[in-house]
Amino acid sequence: MVRGKRIFFLLGGALVIDGLLVIACSSDGSSSPGETPPVTASADAGTKSDAHTSGDTGTGSNTGTDSSTPTGDGGSDCGTPATLHPPKADGGIYCPYSASDGGKNLYCPTTDQCCESAKGGSPSTCVTKGSACPTASATVWECESPLDCPGMGMQCCAHGGTKASVTVQQDTCGPYLSKFDGTRCASSCGAGELVVCEAPSDCATGTCTAVKPKGNDIGVCH
Repeated sequence: MVRGKRIFFLLGGALVIDGLLVIACSSDGSSSPGETPPVTASADAGTKSDAHTSGDTGTGSNTGTDSSTPTGDGGSDCGTPATLHPPKADGGIYCPYSASDGGKNLYCPTTDQCCESAKGGSPSTCVTKGSACPTASATVWECESPLDCPGMGMQCCAHGGTKASVTVQQDTCGPYLSKFDGTRCASSCGAGELVVCEAPSDCATGTCTAVKPKGNDIGVCH
């Protein structure tokens, strides 16, 4: 049997064997025509564009403080609203912060006045009307309604002491007294004073408005 001869020759850098084209790869990693390019590692391999190394360092403008947090407008701790208290049967004068040993606050007789101490200080006490209080800075409550005053037709007056005139002001918690320094009994309230009331009938003018001066609840004609 005669064996055929194989024909070899080069064609443009490619080897042709019996009419078949054999592609040879170059040594520099590039491919010849028709071959898939070799895969090479990118210069930025392993680094991602979203690697959180931009301006977001985790210490943004949100520091945990809420801008909606209530500010000092009196609305953060208003407590219970002020209410009117009709006179007790004995005509007693309520004395704030006078309780001791977990007891109830005192009601001073109408012959006495309440010397209200500051909250958290020494207990408030009852002393005879017109007497000096044990604590010079105490708020004196001679009365909380006209019935607490000794004479018929007398008025109970909210005054500012040596301060300016006592006035009714308003905030988010409701009405309150400004420049209040205590109450006194008088035939009529003077300039800069307000008539203290416990019922609408106590007011010749204005409306009996509940307020919270010091540790007490009273009404004033306003």
